[in-house]
Amino acid sequence: MYKNMALAGLLQLLYVMASAQTSPPMGIPNLSIPSLTVSSLAIPSLETINPLAVCNCPSGCGVLPVKLLEFEGMRQSTVLVKLDWKTTNEYNNKGFIVERSLGNTDHFDSITFVAAKLQGGYENKYNLPDNNDFSGISYYRLQQVDLDGRSTFSEIVAVKGYGKEASLALYPNPVSTKLTAEVFTPVKTTAVLLLTDATQKLLYTVNVELLKGINFINIPAAHLGGGLYFIRVVTDQDKTITGKFIKL
Repeated sequence: MYKNMALAGLLQLLYVMASAQTSPPMGIPNLSIPSLTVSSLAIPSLETINPLAVCNCPSGCGVLPVKLLEFEGMRQSTVLVKLDWKTTNEYNNKGFIVERSLGNTDHFDSITFVAAKLQGGYENKYNLPDNNDFSGISYYRLQQVDLDGRSTFSEIVAVKGYGKEASLALYPNPVSTKLTAEVFTPVKTTAVLLLTDATQKLLYTVNVELLKGINFINIPAAHLGGGLYFIRVVTDQDKTITGKFIKL
Protein backbone atom coordinates (compact mmCIF):
# COMPACT_ATOMS: atom_id res chain seq x y z
CA MET A 1 0.00 0.00 0.00
CA TYR A 2 2.76 2.45 0.93
CA LYS A 3 4.50 1.84 -2.39
CA ASN A 4 1.27 2.68 -4.30
CA MET A 5 0.89 5.91 -2.31
CA ALA A 6 4.48 6.88 -3.01
CA LEU A 7 4.02 6.30 -6.74
CA ALA A 8 0.87 8.38 -6.73
CA GLY A 9 2.64 11.24 -5.04
CA LEU A 10 5.42 11.08 -7.61
CA LEU A 11 2.96 11.30 -10.51
CA GLN A 12 1.30 14.34 -8.92
CA LEU A 13 4.67 16.05 -8.53
CA LEU A 14 5.53 15.43 -12.19
CA TYR A 15 2.20 16.89 -13.25
CA VAL A 16 2.81 20.06 -11.19
CA MET A 17 6.24 20.51 -12.72
CA ALA A 18 4.84 20.16 -16.23
CA SER A 19 2.02 22.60 -15.47
CA ALA A 20 4.52 25.21 -14.22
CA GLN A 21 5.80 25.57 -17.79
CA THR A 22 2.42 26.99 -19.03
CA SER A 23 0.71 30.34 -18.44
CA PRO A 24 -1.69 30.87 -16.80
CA PRO A 25 -0.86 28.38 -14.08
CA MET A 26 -2.92 25.29 -14.14
CA GLY A 27 -4.54 23.83 -11.11
CA ILE A 28 -3.80 20.40 -9.93
CA PRO A 29 -6.58 18.11 -11.11
CA ASN A 30 -7.78 15.16 -9.19
CA LEU A 31 -5.69 12.37 -10.59
CA SER A 32 -7.18 8.97 -10.79
CA ILE A 33 -4.44 6.58 -9.79
CA PRO A 34 -5.18 3.01 -10.61
CA SER A 35 -4.39 0.36 -8.12
CA LEU A 36 -0.79 -0.65 -8.77
CA THR A 37 1.36 -3.30 -7.32
CA VAL A 38 5.05 -2.48 -7.34
CA SER A 39 6.97 -5.72 -7.38
CA SER A 40 10.39 -4.11 -7.40
CA LEU A 41 11.98 -0.67 -7.13
CA ALA A 42 15.33 -0.07 -8.84
CA ILE A 43 17.76 1.71 -6.50
CA PRO A 44 21.26 2.58 -7.71
CA SER A 45 23.90 0.36 -6.16
CA LEU A 46 25.67 1.92 -3.20
CA GLU A 47 28.91 1.00 -4.94
CA THR A 48 28.16 3.62 -7.60
CA ILE A 49 28.07 6.41 -5.02
CA ASN A 50 31.51 7.98 -4.68
CA PRO A 51 32.78 8.22 -1.12
CA LEU A 52 34.72 11.24 0.08
CA ALA A 53 37.73 11.54 -2.18
CA VAL A 54 41.08 10.79 -0.56
CA CYS A 55 43.49 13.70 -0.79
CA ASN A 56 46.44 12.92 -3.02
CA CYS A 57 48.37 16.19 -3.10
CA PRO A 58 52.15 16.25 -3.40
CA SER A 59 52.67 18.38 -0.30
CA GLY A 60 50.60 16.09 1.88
CA CYS A 61 47.08 16.64 3.24
CA GLY A 62 46.82 16.54 6.98
CA VAL A 63 49.85 14.27 7.29
CA LEU A 64 51.56 13.62 10.58
CA PRO A 65 54.46 15.94 11.39
CA VAL A 66 58.05 14.71 11.48
CA LYS A 67 58.48 12.71 14.68
CA LEU A 68 61.79 13.20 16.50
CA LEU A 69 62.54 9.94 18.31
CA GLU A 70 65.73 11.12 20.03
CA PHE A 71 68.22 13.97 19.99
CA GLU A 72 71.48 13.99 21.95
CA GLY A 73 74.87 15.62 22.01
CA MET A 74 78.15 14.30 23.37
CA ARG A 75 81.56 15.88 23.64
CA GLN A 76 84.13 13.72 21.85
CA SER A 77 87.17 15.85 22.69
CA THR A 78 88.15 19.32 23.84
CA VAL A 79 87.46 20.61 20.33
CA LEU A 80 84.66 18.36 19.03
CA VAL A 81 81.00 17.72 19.85
CA LYS A 82 78.97 15.00 18.13
CA LEU A 83 75.22 15.42 17.61
CA ASP A 84 72.93 12.46 16.90
CA TRP A 85 69.20 12.39 16.21
CA LYS A 86 66.66 9.87 14.97
CA THR A 87 63.34 10.52 13.21
CA THR A 88 60.34 8.84 11.61
CA ASN A 89 57.25 10.01 9.65
CA GLU A 90 59.30 12.35 7.48
CA TYR A 91 56.55 13.61 5.20
CA ASN A 92 57.02 16.99 3.52
CA ASN A 93 60.35 17.43 5.32
CA LYS A 94 62.99 19.68 3.75
CA GLY A 95 65.59 19.18 6.48
CA PHE A 96 67.01 20.48 9.74
CA ILE A 97 68.71 23.72 10.71
CA VAL A 98 71.14 22.93 13.53
CA GLU A 99 71.45 25.78 16.03
CA ARG A 100 73.88 26.39 18.89
CA SER A 101 74.11 28.75 21.85
CA LEU A 102 77.18 29.10 24.09
CA GLY A 103 76.84 29.59 27.83
CA ASN A 104 73.08 30.22 27.89
CA THR A 105 69.90 29.76 25.86
CA ASP A 106 69.27 33.46 25.18
CA HIS A 107 70.43 33.48 21.57
CA PHE A 108 70.90 30.59 19.13
CA ASP A 109 72.99 30.80 15.96
CA SER A 110 72.56 28.56 12.93
CA ILE A 111 75.68 26.46 12.34
CA THR A 112 74.57 24.30 9.38
CA PHE A 113 71.66 22.79 7.43
CA VAL A 114 71.17 19.02 7.14
CA ALA A 115 68.96 17.87 4.25
CA ALA A 116 66.20 15.33 4.87
CA LYS A 117 66.76 11.68 4.06
CA LEU A 118 64.02 9.22 3.02
CA GLN A 119 60.49 10.64 2.96
CA GLY A 120 57.74 8.54 4.52
CA GLY A 121 57.35 6.35 7.56
CA TYR A 122 60.97 5.23 7.59
CA GLU A 123 63.32 5.57 10.57
CA ASN A 124 66.18 7.90 9.68
CA LYS A 125 69.39 8.47 11.65
CA TYR A 126 71.46 11.64 11.46
CA ASN A 127 74.80 12.61 12.98
CA LEU A 128 76.79 15.81 12.84
CA PRO A 129 80.27 16.68 14.17
CA ASP A 130 80.60 20.24 15.45
CA ASN A 131 83.97 21.91 15.96
CA ASN A 132 83.44 23.33 19.44
CA ASP A 133 86.16 24.12 21.99
CA PHE A 134 83.93 26.16 24.31
CA SER A 135 84.90 25.47 27.93
CA GLY A 136 81.42 26.12 29.33
CA ILE A 137 78.08 24.52 28.51
CA SER A 138 76.98 24.50 24.87
CA TYR A 139 73.28 24.27 24.00
CA TYR A 140 71.93 22.76 20.79
CA ARG A 141 68.52 22.52 19.17
CA LEU A 142 67.06 21.47 15.80
CA GLN A 143 64.74 23.54 13.65
CA GLN A 144 62.83 21.12 11.42
CA VAL A 145 61.74 22.84 8.18
CA ASP A 146 58.90 21.64 5.92
CA LEU A 147 58.90 22.00 2.13
CA ASP A 148 56.21 24.68 2.48
CA GLY A 149 58.39 26.76 4.81
CA ARG A 150 56.76 25.92 8.12
CA SER A 151 59.09 24.89 10.94
CA THR A 152 59.16 23.54 14.48
CA PHE A 153 61.87 23.43 17.14
CA SER A 154 63.15 20.43 19.07
CA GLU A 155 63.93 20.36 22.76
CA ILE A 156 67.30 21.80 23.79
CA VAL A 157 70.23 19.53 24.68
CA ALA A 158 73.20 20.67 26.78
CA VAL A 159 76.80 19.57 26.28
CA LYS A 160 79.45 20.29 28.91
CA GLY A 161 82.84 21.78 28.12
CA TYR A 162 86.14 20.75 29.64
CA GLY A 163 86.84 23.91 31.58
CA LYS A 164 90.27 24.25 33.19
CA GLU A 165 90.44 20.89 34.94
CA ALA A 166 92.27 17.81 33.69
CA SER A 167 89.98 15.73 31.50
CA LEU A 168 89.86 12.53 29.46
CA ALA A 169 88.04 11.69 26.22
CA LEU A 170 88.04 8.25 24.54
CA TYR A 171 87.25 7.67 20.87
CA PRO A 172 86.03 6.04 18.78
CA ASN A 173 83.55 4.65 21.24
CA PRO A 174 82.57 1.86 20.69
CA VAL A 175 85.95 0.77 19.31
CA SER A 176 87.09 -2.12 17.10
CA THR A 177 90.90 -1.96 16.89
CA LYS A 178 92.67 1.20 18.10
CA LEU A 179 91.48 3.48 20.87
CA THR A 180 92.65 7.07 21.29
CA ALA A 181 92.79 8.63 24.74
CA GLU A 182 92.75 12.42 24.59
CA VAL A 183 94.06 13.84 27.84
CA PHE A 184 93.87 17.52 28.69
CA THR A 185 95.94 18.89 31.56
CA PRO A 186 96.43 22.54 32.57
CA VAL A 187 100.09 21.92 33.50
CA LYS A 188 102.97 19.76 32.34
CA THR A 189 103.05 16.50 34.32
CA THR A 190 103.78 12.79 34.24
CA ALA A 191 101.10 10.16 34.66
CA VAL A 192 100.30 6.48 34.49
CA LEU A 193 97.47 5.16 32.31
CA LEU A 194 95.69 1.99 33.43
CA LEU A 195 93.23 -0.18 31.48
CA THR A 196 90.86 -2.47 33.41
CA ASP A 197 87.90 -4.64 32.52
CA ALA A 198 84.44 -4.59 34.10
CA THR A 199 85.73 -6.63 37.07
CA GLN A 200 88.55 -4.09 37.64
CA LYS A 201 91.20 -6.58 36.50
CA LEU A 202 94.29 -4.69 35.30
CA LEU A 203 94.97 -5.45 31.63
CA TYR A 204 97.35 -2.73 30.49
CA THR A 205 99.46 0.06 31.97
CA VAL A 206 101.82 2.67 30.52
CA ASN A 207 103.73 5.68 31.87
CA VAL A 208 103.24 8.88 29.89
CA GLU A 209 104.58 12.43 29.83
CA LEU A 210 101.79 14.94 29.53
CA LEU A 211 102.41 18.40 28.13
CA LYS A 212 100.29 21.37 29.08
CA GLY A 213 97.17 21.25 26.93
CA ILE A 214 95.92 18.33 24.83
CA ASN A 215 97.79 15.01 24.65
CA PHE A 216 96.95 11.97 22.51
CA ILE A 217 97.67 8.40 23.65
CA ASN A 218 97.05 5.40 21.37
CA ILE A 219 95.81 2.28 23.15
CA PRO A 220 95.73 -1.12 21.36
CA ALA A 221 92.27 -2.66 21.63
CA ALA A 222 92.05 -5.26 18.84
CA HIS A 223 92.96 -8.11 21.21
CA LEU A 224 90.27 -7.23 23.75
CA GLY A 225 87.07 -9.24 23.95
CA GLY A 226 83.73 -7.54 23.51
CA GLY A 227 82.44 -5.68 26.53
CA LEU A 228 82.88 -2.71 28.85
CA TYR A 229 86.33 -1.37 29.84
CA PHE A 230 87.68 1.47 31.96
CA ILE A 231 90.65 3.84 31.57
CA ARG A 232 92.24 5.68 34.51
CA VAL A 233 94.92 8.34 34.23
CA VAL A 234 96.71 9.16 37.50
CA THR A 235 99.05 12.19 37.46
CA ASP A 236 102.01 12.82 39.75
CA GLN A 237 99.87 15.42 41.51
CA ASP A 238 97.53 12.57 42.51
CA LYS A 239 94.86 13.78 40.12
CA THR A 240 92.79 10.91 38.73
CA ILE A 241 90.59 11.15 35.66
CA THR A 242 88.54 8.24 34.38
CA GLY A 243 86.67 7.17 31.28
CA LYS A 244 84.98 4.08 29.88
CA PHE A 245 84.51 2.53 26.45
CA ILE A 246 82.87 -0.43 24.77
CA LYS A 247 84.82 -2.95 22.70
CA LEU A 248 82.84 -4.37 19.77
